[in-house]
Amino acid sequence: MKTFDSIPSVGPFDIQASAIQSKHIMPGAINASGLQAGVGMLMPYTSVDNSIADGDAVYVNTSGKIARAQANASGTMPAIGITMGAIASGQQGNVMVQGLYSGVNMSGLQVGQSVFVSPVQAGKLIIHQPTLSGQIVQRMGYAHNASTIYIIRGDQFQVGGTAGVQI
Repeated sequence: MKTFDSIPSVGPFDIQASAIQSKHIMPGAINASGLQAGVGMLMPYTSVDNSIADGDAVYVNTSGKIARAQANASGTMPAIGITMGAIASGQQGNVMVQGLYSGVNMSGLQVGQSVFVSPVQAGKLIIHQPTLSGQIVQRMGYAHNASTIYIIRGDQFQVGGTAGVQI
């Protein structure tokens, strides 16, 4: 990992000072077979939840560690990104906060379709917006193709809440 003392330009992204919290920026990740698994802005975080899998949506808790996000539990939202590999409890791993994440296995994913944090399964993404009262809607990105999502987090709001009010 490379540490920067100033704000670098990484590939097609110009990283803004407000996006850097720990001065650790990585422009992508290579998976075990040597193929590009994602291209974008990654941030290193330590896990508190030993069941964080590759591709899980995660939030940052009050201790600055990550755990799986779930759209029916406001204390686990907002999601900040998608994990780039499984992360064991207490270990550090990478979270893609913006960019292309490939290797997605979601039934029915179509180009341009929105992807949301699931209210049913912690850490999972779904293709249908949550609709039950009290559930939280947060778009995590859009389908680039049938197996790649462009991660670009959206604002969140609560179903049944006041229109236009973000939580």
